[in-house]
Amino acid sequence: MQSAKQRYRNDAAEPQADESQILMPVIAPGNPLSGKPGRSPAPSSPQIKAARAASTFGVASCLTLAWAVLATTVAAISIALHVAQPPPWITAALQSSGFGSTDGVRIEYSGEECRDWISKPSVGGDAGNAGDPWASSKWMPRMSPCPVAGLPIEELDEHLNFRRGYVLGFVDDAEDKTQILPTLRAVLDPALSTKKRRVLIDLGARFFNTSVTWFLQSYPLDFTEIHAVEVRQGVFEVPAAGNKTVRGEMNHRSRLRPIGKGPADFPAWLLARVHSHRFKAAAWDKAAQNVVNVTRWLLEELKLTPEDSVVVKMDIEGAEWDIFKAWLESPIMPRVIDELFVEIHYNHPSMAYFSWNPKMFAHSRQEAGQLLNQLRTAGYYVHAWP
Repeated sequence: MQSAKQRYRNDAAEPQADESQILMPVIAPGNPLSGKPGRSPAPSSPQIKAARAASTFGVASCLTLAWAVLATTVAAISIALHVAQPPPWITAALQSSGFGSTDGVRIEYSGEECRDWISKPSVGGDAGNAGDPWASSKWMPRMSPCPVAGLPIEELDEHLNFRRGYVLGFVDDAEDKTQILPTLRAVLDPALSTKKRRVLIDLGARFFNTSVTWFLQSYPLDFTEIHAVEVRQGVFEVPAAGNKTVRGEMNHRSRLRPIGKGPADFPAWLLARVHSHRFKAAAWDKAAQNVVNVTRWLLEELKLTPEDSVVVKMDIEGAEWDIFKAWLESPIMPRVIDELFVEIHYNHPSMAYFSWNPKMFAHSRQEAGQLLNQLRTAGYYVHAWP
């Protein structure tokens, strides 16, 4: 009898009507990871196929991956030391990854315009994985040949519910964020750390330890302001310094309980930068129902500008679709928001494992990938938030 987790992983890989060409190959026999599923994305457009054709896979590609990971680590150290530009060998590592000419770590894409960041699994089974190191790269996605805002960014594993490591069975945490660590913008763009105002916006914050704690501990930027928005009263609370107990998430099924893993290491001066707001984020204002136009709130009340460093995380149970419709038409928002993390809600049978009610979400998983594509095309440096 299959466990609930295994049923989820099987359902996640099961194509819907609009995903009929998406299959899940397995890692070739003899691979050290044999027995766990893997995938080898196929080029999704002629220009991407041409860009990938310039890269040679094999041992050299594995070394390139190691260089890229090491490069991002050194870049993060450079930020901490306020170094204006990363060392030259980081540029060389990125160039060798097939990104083309660079200026620091910024990329000038020399091919046709890129509009597709969705990775697609090979339909060739084991043969499709032969010689492709990315097929066995565990939860690290392939880097896209299409940059955003002149910077490298990961491909989007739509067919894996944007939860690569968990669906493939490499991690037990469905909210594992390893796949986005190498392309955090503050690692690749040291200019973010030079802005006087550095702001984190957490829309749908839930508890203090749900995502605010992750950003304070893992995101390589010293935020001067953290604004946490949670509509439910008494859920998000800024703890006192040294408090080792805080209400928070129990596991990926989102059951709640008090836990002993809290913000004890956060000093009082840092916790003083966290501001709690209680309203429902939306694309319009409706004061009687505590609904706030989040675009107006960001621009008029918080007075954010392109001169600030702004990181936005969004997990607002489907309200993101209307907000992004407005943002795709806005000339100012892509300039204000430096980096965007969003959990896009959609209708797919496998997501019932996370208590997503299919009747609540009208959009398909394929439409979710298309929306992320549109955001990147519009200039938003956006990641899928697990």
